Amino acid sequence: MNDYKLNMNKHTIDDQPILWTDAEYKVALQILTSKYMELKRERDTLIDDIVVIRANNDRLKQENKRLNGLVDKLIVHRKMWDDLKEWRMDELLEHKDNFQLIDLGVVMDKMEKEHLYKGVE
Repeated sequence: MNDYKLNMNKHTIDDQPILWTDAEYKVALQILTSKYMELKRERDTLIDDIVVIRANNDRLKQENKRLNGLVDKLIVHRKMWDDLKEWRMDELLEHKDNFQLIDLGVVMDKMEKEHLYKGVE
């Protein structure tokens, strides 16, 4: 079967191509059937992969939304913290001997060192 190849350049219109035997047809059918089944399994696997990828994509989109919301909150909180620091500095300029403002500054500096700059050397 593999030896037979129809090359039309060698044949004239009167030449008859060599026909396959029943055994050769059966072998060819088996080969084609196994190749078909292999391609079908591969296609089914790819379809299953698409379902998983879509589910992961949806999950990642939701996680991204959640993280973006947290980033927005963090930005607001950081602005509030900076505003509080600025207010404290302004108040200290007016009331240099206010121990509560001084204590607030010490606590804020300690909090920054412990939480904001954790791991940053």
